[in-house]
Amino acid sequence: MSEENIAWKAHIQEGAPLHPNIVPRPLQSFLDEAAEKFGQRKAVCFQNLTLTYAQLKEKAEYFAASLRRMGLQTGDRVAIMMPNLPQTIIAFWGALKAGATVVMTNPLYMEKELTHHFSDCKPRFLVVLDLFWSKIEPLRGQLGVETYIVSRVSDGLAFPLNILQSFQAKRQGNHPAVPFDGRSVVPWKSMFKTRERYNHAPQDLQKDLALLQYTGGTTGFSKGAMLTHANISSQVQQLIALIHCTSENSSHVYLSIMPFFHVFGLVGNIVLPASMAACSIPVPRYSPHDVLELIKRHRPTFFIGAPSIYISLMQQ
Repeated sequence: MSEENIAWKAHIQEGAPLHPNIVPRPLQSFLDEAAEKFGQRKAVCFQNLTLTYAQLKEKAEYFAASLRRMGLQTGDRVAIMMPNLPQTIIAFWGALKAGATVVMTNPLYMEKELTHHFSDCKPRFLVVLDLFWSKIEPLRGQLGVETYIVSRVSDGLAFPLNILQSFQAKRQGNHPAVPFDGRSVVPWKSMFKTRERYNHAPQDLQKDLALLQYTGGTTGFSKGAMLTHANISSQVQQLIALIHCTSENSSHVYLSIMPFFHVFGLVGNIVLPASMAACSIPVPRYSPHDVLELIKRHRPTFFIGAPSIYISLMQQ
Protein backbone atom coordinates (compact mmCIF):
# COMPACT_ATOMS: atom_id res chain seq x y z
CA MET A 1 0.00 0.00 0.00
CA SER A 2 1.43 3.35 -1.03
CA GLU A 3 1.47 6.18 1.49
CA GLU A 4 -0.94 8.12 -0.73
CA ASN A 5 -3.59 5.42 -0.24
CA ILE A 6 -3.34 5.17 3.54
CA ALA A 7 -6.78 6.24 4.80
CA TRP A 8 -5.64 7.30 8.27
CA LYS A 9 -2.85 9.58 7.02
CA ALA A 10 -5.10 12.66 7.18
CA HIS A 11 -6.02 11.98 10.80
CA ILE A 12 -2.63 11.80 12.51
CA GLN A 13 -0.33 14.57 13.62
CA GLU A 14 2.21 15.88 11.18
CA GLY A 15 5.50 14.09 11.69
CA ALA A 16 3.96 11.00 13.29
CA PRO A 17 5.21 7.80 11.60
CA LEU A 18 2.73 5.98 9.36
CA HIS A 19 4.47 2.67 10.00
CA PRO A 20 5.83 2.79 13.57
CA ASN A 21 8.44 0.25 14.56
CA ILE A 22 6.67 -1.91 17.16
CA VAL A 23 8.87 -4.05 19.42
CA PRO A 24 6.95 -6.16 21.98
CA ARG A 25 8.32 -5.71 25.49
CA PRO A 26 7.39 -6.53 29.10
CA LEU A 27 4.84 -4.02 30.37
CA GLN A 28 6.84 -3.28 33.51
CA SER A 29 9.79 -2.26 31.35
CA PHE A 30 8.00 1.04 30.71
CA LEU A 31 8.13 1.77 34.44
CA ASP A 32 11.70 0.52 34.74
CA GLU A 33 12.89 2.72 31.88
CA ALA A 34 11.16 5.79 33.29
CA ALA A 35 12.72 5.17 36.72
CA GLU A 36 16.18 4.64 35.23
CA LYS A 37 16.17 7.71 32.98
CA PHE A 38 13.92 10.07 34.94
CA GLY A 39 13.93 8.75 38.49
CA GLN A 40 13.20 12.12 40.12
CA ARG A 41 10.38 13.02 37.77
CA LYS A 42 6.87 12.96 39.27
CA ALA A 43 4.99 9.74 38.52
CA VAL A 44 1.86 10.09 40.70
CA CYS A 45 0.31 13.13 42.38
CA PHE A 46 -2.72 12.68 44.62
CA GLN A 47 -3.78 15.40 47.03
CA ASN A 48 -0.69 15.89 49.24
CA LEU A 49 1.12 12.71 48.07
CA THR A 50 3.76 12.78 45.36
CA LEU A 51 5.66 9.72 44.13
CA THR A 52 8.64 9.99 41.82
CA TYR A 53 9.34 7.28 39.27
CA ALA A 54 12.16 5.96 41.45
CA GLN A 55 9.78 5.74 44.42
CA LEU A 56 6.99 4.13 42.38
CA LYS A 57 9.36 1.46 41.07
CA GLU A 58 10.67 0.82 44.58
CA LYS A 59 7.19 0.42 46.05
CA ALA A 60 6.09 -1.83 43.18
CA GLU A 61 9.08 -4.11 43.75
CA TYR A 62 8.48 -4.25 47.52
CA PHE A 63 4.89 -5.21 46.76
CA ALA A 64 6.08 -7.85 44.29
CA ALA A 65 8.54 -9.32 46.80
CA SER A 66 5.80 -9.54 49.44
CA LEU A 67 3.49 -11.34 47.00
CA ARG A 68 6.22 -13.89 46.22
CA ARG A 69 6.93 -14.35 49.92
CA MET A 70 3.21 -15.01 50.45
CA GLY A 71 3.34 -17.83 47.93
CA LEU A 72 2.49 -16.26 44.59
CA GLN A 73 3.75 -18.27 41.63
CA THR A 74 4.35 -17.03 38.11
CA GLY A 75 1.06 -16.91 36.23
CA ASP A 76 -1.16 -16.66 39.33
CA ARG A 77 -3.96 -14.11 39.12
CA VAL A 78 -4.06 -11.00 41.30
CA ALA A 79 -7.41 -9.21 41.28
CA ILE A 80 -7.51 -5.47 42.01
CA MET A 81 -10.86 -4.06 43.17
CA MET A 82 -9.99 -0.41 43.69
CA PRO A 83 -10.96 3.07 42.48
CA ASN A 84 -8.39 5.42 40.95
CA LEU A 85 -5.91 5.80 43.81
CA PRO A 86 -2.10 5.70 44.08
CA GLN A 87 -2.43 2.24 45.66
CA THR A 88 -4.08 0.94 42.48
CA ILE A 89 -1.11 2.03 40.39
CA ILE A 90 1.37 0.48 42.83
CA ALA A 91 -0.59 -2.79 43.00
CA PHE A 92 -0.83 -3.01 39.20
CA TRP A 93 2.90 -2.62 38.63
CA GLY A 94 3.74 -4.73 41.68
CA ALA A 95 1.60 -7.65 40.53
CA LEU A 96 3.22 -7.58 37.09
CA LYS A 97 6.68 -7.46 38.64
CA ALA A 98 5.74 -10.47 40.77
CA GLY A 99 4.98 -12.43 37.60
CA ALA A 100 1.21 -12.39 38.08
CA THR A 101 -1.63 -11.86 35.64
CA VAL A 102 -3.60 -8.79 36.70
CA VAL A 103 -7.40 -8.96 36.87
CA MET A 104 -8.95 -5.51 37.23
CA THR A 105 -12.28 -5.91 39.04
CA ASN A 106 -15.17 -3.47 38.83
CA PRO A 107 -16.10 -2.31 42.37
CA LEU A 108 -19.67 -1.76 41.15
CA TYR A 109 -20.21 -5.49 40.58
CA MET A 110 -23.15 -6.97 42.47
CA GLU A 111 -23.13 -10.39 44.16
CA LYS A 112 -23.98 -12.46 41.07
CA GLU A 113 -21.39 -10.62 38.98
CA LEU A 114 -18.71 -10.96 41.65
CA THR A 115 -19.20 -14.71 42.08
CA HIS A 116 -19.13 -15.26 38.31
CA HIS A 117 -16.06 -13.06 37.92
CA PHE A 118 -14.05 -14.79 40.63
CA SER A 119 -15.11 -18.32 39.70
CA ASP A 120 -14.03 -17.60 36.13
CA CYS A 121 -10.64 -15.95 36.73
CA LYS A 122 -9.75 -17.78 39.98
CA PRO A 123 -7.44 -15.18 41.58
CA ARG A 124 -5.32 -16.22 44.55
CA PHE A 125 -4.97 -12.64 45.77
CA LEU A 126 -7.37 -9.70 45.91
CA VAL A 127 -6.34 -6.09 46.53
CA VAL A 128 -9.47 -4.31 47.74
CA LEU A 129 -10.45 -0.97 49.28
CA ASP A 130 -11.91 -1.27 52.77
CA LEU A 131 -15.07 0.56 51.64
CA PHE A 132 -15.88 -2.44 49.42
CA TRP A 133 -15.27 -5.01 52.16
CA SER A 134 -18.99 -5.25 52.93
CA LYS A 135 -19.46 -6.72 49.44
CA ILE A 136 -16.64 -9.21 49.85
CA GLU A 137 -17.17 -10.43 53.42
CA PRO A 138 -20.42 -12.40 52.82
CA LEU A 139 -18.96 -14.04 49.70
CA ARG A 140 -15.55 -15.10 50.99
CA GLY A 141 -16.52 -18.75 51.08
CA GLN A 142 -17.51 -18.63 47.40
CA LEU A 143 -14.73 -16.53 45.89
CA GLY A 144 -11.78 -18.89 46.33
CA VAL A 145 -9.36 -16.08 47.16
CA GLU A 146 -6.52 -17.14 49.47
CA THR A 147 -5.28 -13.72 50.57
CA TYR A 148 -7.04 -10.37 50.78
CA ILE A 149 -4.87 -7.23 50.81
CA VAL A 150 -7.05 -4.44 52.19
CA SER A 151 -6.22 -0.79 51.69
CA ARG A 152 -7.76 2.34 53.14
CA VAL A 153 -8.03 5.72 51.42
CA SER A 154 -5.53 7.13 53.93
CA ASP A 155 -2.88 4.74 52.56
CA GLY A 156 -2.73 6.96 49.48
CA LEU A 157 -2.08 10.16 51.41
CA ALA A 158 0.97 11.69 53.07
CA PHE A 159 1.23 13.16 56.58
CA PRO A 160 -0.77 14.91 57.97
CA LEU A 161 -3.71 14.29 55.60
CA ASN A 162 -3.47 10.53 56.12
CA ILE A 163 -4.09 10.97 59.85
CA LEU A 164 -6.84 13.55 59.33
CA GLN A 165 -8.62 11.44 56.70
CA SER A 166 -8.54 8.35 58.90
CA PHE A 167 -9.92 10.32 61.86
CA GLN A 168 -12.67 11.85 59.73
CA ALA A 169 -13.61 8.48 58.23
CA LYS A 170 -14.04 7.01 61.70
CA ARG A 171 -16.22 9.94 62.80
CA GLN A 172 -18.41 9.59 59.71
CA GLY A 173 -18.72 5.81 59.92
CA ASN A 174 -16.66 5.24 56.76
CA HIS A 175 -13.95 3.18 58.44
CA PRO A 176 -15.16 -0.43 58.13
CA ALA A 177 -13.98 -3.03 60.62
CA VAL A 178 -11.84 -5.46 58.64
CA PRO A 179 -10.90 -8.82 60.26
CA PHE A 180 -7.14 -8.57 59.76
CA ASP A 181 -5.45 -11.81 60.82
CA GLY A 182 -1.99 -11.43 59.26
CA ARG A 183 -2.53 -14.44 56.99
CA SER A 184 -5.66 -14.44 54.85
CA VAL A 185 -6.56 -10.78 55.43
CA VAL A 186 -3.64 -8.38 55.59
CA PRO A 187 -3.37 -4.56 55.63
CA TRP A 188 -1.89 -2.70 52.69
CA LYS A 189 0.95 -1.27 54.76
CA SER A 190 2.22 -4.75 55.63
CA MET A 191 3.27 -5.25 52.00
CA PHE A 192 6.01 -2.64 52.39
CA LYS A 193 7.72 -3.81 55.57
CA THR A 194 10.16 -5.85 53.51
CA ARG A 195 13.28 -4.36 51.98
CA GLU A 196 13.51 -7.14 49.44
CA ARG A 197 12.73 -6.25 45.85
CA TYR A 198 11.51 -8.48 43.05
CA ASN A 199 11.15 -8.01 39.30
CA HIS A 200 9.98 -10.95 37.19
CA ALA A 201 10.93 -11.07 33.52
CA PRO A 202 8.25 -12.63 31.26
CA GLN A 203 9.65 -15.52 29.22
CA ASP A 204 7.30 -15.37 26.22
CA LEU A 205 5.91 -11.92 25.47
CA GLN A 206 3.50 -13.33 22.89
CA LYS A 207 1.97 -15.85 25.29
CA ASP A 208 2.50 -14.63 28.86
CA LEU A 209 -0.67 -12.92 30.06
CA ALA A 210 -0.33 -9.45 31.53
CA LEU A 211 -4.07 -8.85 31.93
CA LEU A 212 -7.24 -10.86 32.15
CA GLN A 213 -9.49 -7.92 31.32
CA TYR A 214 -13.24 -8.42 31.61
CA THR A 215 -15.69 -7.02 29.09
CA GLY A 216 -18.67 -4.83 29.94
CA GLY A 217 -21.10 -7.74 29.95
CA THR A 218 -23.66 -6.03 27.71
CA THR A 219 -24.72 -9.38 26.19
CA GLY A 220 -24.67 -11.39 29.42
CA PHE A 221 -21.91 -12.16 31.89
CA SER A 222 -18.64 -10.37 31.20
CA LYS A 223 -15.87 -12.39 29.59
CA GLY A 224 -12.16 -12.26 30.32
CA ALA A 225 -10.08 -11.04 27.38
CA MET A 226 -6.61 -12.60 27.50
CA LEU A 227 -4.11 -9.80 26.88
CA THR A 228 -0.40 -10.57 26.68
CA HIS A 229 2.58 -8.34 27.34
CA ALA A 230 3.02 -8.14 23.56
CA ASN A 231 -0.61 -7.06 23.08
CA ILE A 232 -0.56 -4.15 25.50
CA SER A 233 3.02 -2.99 24.89
CA SER A 234 2.36 -2.89 21.14
CA GLN A 235 -0.78 -0.82 21.66
CA VAL A 236 1.10 1.64 23.86
CA GLN A 237 3.82 2.06 21.24
CA GLN A 238 1.15 2.68 18.60
CA LEU A 239 -0.38 5.37 20.81
CA ILE A 240 3.00 6.99 21.39
CA ALA A 241 3.57 7.11 17.63
CA LEU A 242 0.07 8.50 17.04
CA ILE A 243 0.32 11.35 19.53
CA HIS A 244 3.96 11.89 18.55
CA CYS A 245 5.23 12.33 22.11
CA THR A 246 8.26 10.97 23.91
CA SER A 247 9.57 10.79 27.46
CA GLU A 248 12.05 13.57 26.66
CA ASN A 249 9.32 16.15 27.35
CA SER A 250 9.17 16.54 31.12
CA SER A 251 5.98 18.60 31.29
CA HIS A 252 3.32 16.01 30.45
CA VAL A 253 0.58 15.46 33.02
CA TYR A 254 -2.34 13.02 32.73
CA LEU A 255 -5.64 13.78 34.44
CA SER A 256 -6.70 10.21 35.18
CA ILE A 257 -10.48 10.19 35.39
CA MET A 258 -11.40 7.08 33.38
CA PRO A 259 -11.61 4.14 35.81
CA PHE A 260 -8.47 2.05 36.05
CA PHE A 261 -10.63 -1.09 36.18
CA HIS A 262 -11.65 -0.43 32.54
CA VAL A 263 -9.00 -1.22 29.96
CA PHE A 264 -9.34 2.28 28.46
CA GLY A 265 -8.44 3.88 31.77
CA LEU A 266 -5.82 1.27 32.66
CA VAL A 267 -3.79 1.57 29.47
CA GLY A 268 -4.46 5.27 28.93
CA ASN A 269 -3.84 6.46 32.47
CA ILE A 270 -1.32 4.00 33.97
CA VAL A 271 0.75 2.36 31.22
CA LEU A 272 0.79 5.19 28.67
CA PRO A 273 1.96 7.85 31.18
CA ALA A 274 4.75 5.52 32.34
CA SER A 275 5.89 5.03 28.74
CA MET A 276 6.33 8.82 28.55
CA ALA A 277 7.62 9.25 32.13
CA ALA A 278 4.63 11.53 32.63
CA CYS A 279 2.75 12.33 35.84
CA SER A 280 -0.64 10.72 36.51
CA ILE A 281 -3.26 12.51 38.63
CA PRO A 282 -5.69 9.81 39.87
CA VAL A 283 -9.32 10.92 40.27
CA PRO A 284 -11.25 8.35 42.35
CA ARG A 285 -14.66 9.98 41.96
CA TYR A 286 -15.87 12.23 39.16
CA SER A 287 -17.15 15.64 40.20
CA PRO A 288 -17.16 18.40 37.56
CA HIS A 289 -16.31 21.08 40.12
CA ASP A 290 -13.42 19.09 41.60
CA VAL A 291 -12.08 18.20 38.16
CA LEU A 292 -12.05 21.84 37.10
CA GLU A 293 -10.09 22.67 40.24
CA LEU A 294 -7.59 19.90 39.42
CA ILE A 295 -7.22 21.29 35.90
CA LYS A 296 -6.44 24.73 37.31
CA ARG A 297 -3.95 23.28 39.77
CA HIS A 298 -2.09 20.74 37.62
CA ARG A 299 -2.58 22.03 34.06
CA PRO A 300 -2.79 18.54 32.50
CA THR A 301 -1.60 18.06 28.94
CA PHE A 302 -3.59 14.83 28.51
CA PHE A 303 -7.20 14.30 29.55
CA ILE A 304 -8.53 10.94 28.37
CA GLY A 305 -12.29 10.76 28.82
CA ALA A 306 -15.74 10.12 27.40
CA PRO A 307 -17.89 12.74 25.62
CA SER A 308 -20.31 12.93 28.55
CA ILE A 309 -17.45 14.04 30.82
CA TYR A 310 -16.38 16.86 28.53
CA ILE A 311 -20.00 17.99 28.08
CA SER A 312 -20.61 18.12 31.84
CA LEU A 313 -17.46 20.20 32.31
CA MET A 314 -18.49 22.68 29.62
CA GLN A 315 -21.84 23.08 31.34
CA GLN A 316 -20.22 24.23 34.59
